Amino acid sequence: MTRTNKQYSYKHFEHEKYQSRIKQTRAYILNNNLSGLLNNHKWQEIFEYLKFNHVPFTLTTLLNSTEKTCTFIRELENNCILIDDSGQFIDFFEIKTLKTSKHDSLKTFLDKLNIEYIDSDTDVEIICYR
Repeated sequence: MTRTNKQYSYKHFEHEKYQSRIKQTRAYILNNNLSGLLNNHKWQEIFEYLKFNHVPFTLTTLLNSTEKTCTFIRELENNCILIDDSGQFIDFFEIKTLKTSKHDSLKTFLDKLNIEYIDSDTDVEIICYR
């Protein structure tokens, strides 16, 4: 197999994994009667704020409760984000929770956008689904 064929096979395999993950996420949302609270525009604004202000955060996805930590946003698209060097984008609708340390300016920003969050002593957790 040539290098080009290997690259194509790997990209095809990664795309298949991505499509499967998206299909499973949509089924999870449907089966659990979840309603998303944030549209892509609001997610975009949240991540632009976090990136501009160099605010680290953790997130979990609907299909994986393991926290993923981000100290630097690699790439931000209209409907997804890349938070590590894996090359695996996370679609906004896959995000179950997003937590960051407490900042008054962040709370003001979220209030301005009418975004629901849980305010604890040390963290702010953005509510993604009901």
